[in-house]
Amino acid sequence: MDLPTVLYRCPGPHSRAGGTYDFLGVETEENYEAAIAKGWQLTMPDAIAAFDGKVAVVKAEVEAELDSAVKTEPETAPEAPEEPVIKPVKAKPGPKPKARG
Repeated sequence: MDLPTVLYRCPGPHSRAGGTYDFLGVETEENYEAAIAKGWQLTMPDAIAAFDGKVAVVKAEVEAELDSAVKTEPETAPEAPEEPVIKPVKAKPGPKPKARG
């Protein structure tokens, strides 16, 4: 590796096809080692792959968490709608019919 060099990390404030990135210039071996330890990569393809790998891990963790939550929820039978209560109504006597004739 030749110093000074540029290191890359995704995502970042600069646009690239399909995403964003950041870059960092390093001039000493100590700065290089510290940046690599913090996730910076020597090439843009390596930075993209590292970011895509992190995204894949996070997605897998979220999916596993959702699956376990669904499995732990007790299954309940759908509730039948309540039958309406029908009360008998007593018919009230009406007026007597008038005689015809």
